[in-house]
Amino acid sequence: MKYLFACLLCCFVLGLAPLSAQTLPPNMLADTAHAPFLHGVASFDPTPDHVIVWTKVDPGPSIAPITLTWELFADAALTQLISSGTAVADQPTDWTAKYDVSLPNAGTFYWYRWQDGQGNVSVVGRTK
Repeated sequence: MKYLFACLLCCFVLGLAPLSAQTLPPNMLADTAHAPFLHGVASFDPTPDHVIVWTKVDPGPSIAPITLTWELFADAALTQLISSGTAVADQPTDWTAKYDVSLPNAGTFYWYRWQDGQGNVSVVGRTK
C-alpha cells in the first residue's frame, strides 16, 4: 500500500500522468474510426448454410436501444450484396447484437459489416 501511494504521489507531483484520465501505452492509440463499433465484429457457430454475425457498440451517454443493420456480401469490395437485416443492441444485452445469417453456398467466403442509424460503419468481417 505504501508503494502504491508513493507511486501515485510521485506521478502527481511530477505531472507524469493525470490521476483522473485513462491513458494508453505510447504505442497504442484508441481506434475511433469505426465508432460506435469500438469492439469490432465476429462470426461464430457456422453450419453449412448459416453463421451468426456479432458486434458490440458503445452507446455513449444514451440508454435507448440501438437498431443496427447487418449486410452480407459475396465479395471483399462490398459490391455484391447478398442479404441484410436488423438486430437491436441494448442495455440488457450489454450493447451487443447478433444475427443468424443464411448462407447461399457452403464452403464459400462471405464478407459482412454492421451499420447504425447515423451511417457509422463497422470494420468488415470475413466468414465461411
